This record gives sequence, C-alpha cells and structure tokens, in this order.
Amino acid sequence: DAETVPYFPPETEAAAKIRHCRREMHVICANTGCGKTCLAAGAVREQLKAGLNVAYFCTESESEQIFARIVAQFCGVSHFIVQEKRPDQERIRRFSSAMEQVLRQYENRLFIRGCETRQNTPEAIRAEVKRIIHAVGRLDVIVIDFLQFMQVPGFLRSKSKLEQVNYCVESLHGIFTEFNAAGIVLAQINREGQRLDGMPGLEHIKDSSVIAQLAHTVSFLHRDQKSTTSTGKTRFYSRKTRNQNPFALELTWNGAGYDSEPLYKSEGL
Repeated sequence: DAETVPYFPPETEAAAKIRHCRREMHVICANTGCGKTCLAAGAVREQLKAGLNVAYFCTESESEQIFARIVAQFCGVSHFIVQEKRPDQERIRRFSSAMEQVLRQYENRLFIRGCETRQNTPEAIRAEVKRIIHAVGRLDVIVIDFLQFMQVPGFLRSKSKLEQVNYCVESLHGIFTEFNAAGIVLAQINREGQRLDGMPGLEHIKDSSVIAQLAHTVSFLHRDQKSTTSTGKTRFYSRKTRNQNPFALELTWNGAGYDSEPLYKSEGL
C-alpha cells in the first residue's frame, strides 16, 4: 500500500496490526530509557527498505548518535559498541560495514537533523522539510524525537509548558498534513499516577492536552519496572486509534532494537 508506512518487517505480527498512513500523526509515548528511540530507528530501517524518504529530527541527541542507532538496526549490533574501550572486533567490523552500506545506499533518502543543528522549533522543522522536498522531490516520513524538548517562538516562551507543547503538537499536525507525510512523534509520560495495572494511558502524557484530540494514533511502549531490556517482554499498545484497529503487542529486545513475533509461527510435525 503506497499510502502506508511500515514499522516492522513484513510477515511479523506488528506489521500486520499497525497501519500508519500519510498525513497522519502517530505519537509513541514511554518513560525515559524504555527504548522509544530504538523503536523509531527500527521503523526507519523498514521505511528505507520500502523505498521511502525519511527525515529524522532529534531535539535531544546529536545527528551522529541517531545515525548510529539506525545503523544498529541494520546489523543487530548495539550502537554502544562505538563507546566500548575493548570492543569485539568482529562486531566492530559488522557495525562499520553496515554504516558504510547505509551511507552509500540511503544518502539521498535519509535526512538526520540532531540537536546540534538547532532545528528544534516547528518553524525550523517546516523550513527544513520544505528544503529537503525541494532537493529530492518528496518526503514520506517525518520523525520527531522528542516532543517535550522542542522549542517555541519567542512570543510563547513566557507561557506555560502545557501551552508550549500544545503549540508544537498543533504545528506538527499541520506540517504532516501540508507535506503529505506520515508523522511519528516520540513523547514522554509522567511517572506519577499510574493505573492500578501499571499500564500508562492518555492521562499520563507529559505536558500536553491536545495529543489525544489531534493524533490519529497514540501508543505506549511499556516495560515492567522489575525487568530490563535484556529480559522479558515489552508491551507496545494503543490507547487511541483512528483509521486503524486498536493493537496490543509484545516485543522482544534483540540487543539493538525491538523484534515482533512472526505472523505465522511454524508448528512442529
């Protein structure tokens, strides 16, 4: 389907259940450290493989760090390997080879703008999106990582954080619509006031009251506090959907990102 963008490899449960179309905003909410950037990086990998053009705007990390996270999705080697004092040489080779491949194959289809570029206001993002489209013809997916670190114009800086974040949400919604792009927005949640079942909901989104109204899909990435990324399952589920069915998935950490179960599991004879 030319109007939808993938998040996971074909023939996986998540690929079958998640439907994200152009001009729609999908907000992915999670606590700090839950792996929402790695989830987004894995989605970018699938979108590039599908022939789509992707712009990734990060308000927290620099461009090279985001690029390393995306490369990690292609080779299955954690981006942290570049920081290790005595890294395994075979894993370094795999990571370096994947980096060269991504640079060569997707040079004109992947556009990363980290915090060092200061393209962290809706106005700067819109201008850069317009420039990219002028240069390459189209932009299919726009990733914002993450919402609460976005900046606002001077006339809003004396306003409350709620008003500032709501302004950013409304502006991003307009950008996705204007440029016919699928929008992925990563957002933080409040740690307080969790539900009895421990599963965050719309009321836990940090500093915004309009996400639930404007977003086409609002989903949550949640891992039990007693587990780590290396053990157990992580839940990825929707709390609001428009134009798709609600979904609830279990993802597994593979050392660099998240995997979904195969859609058709082989059965023993």
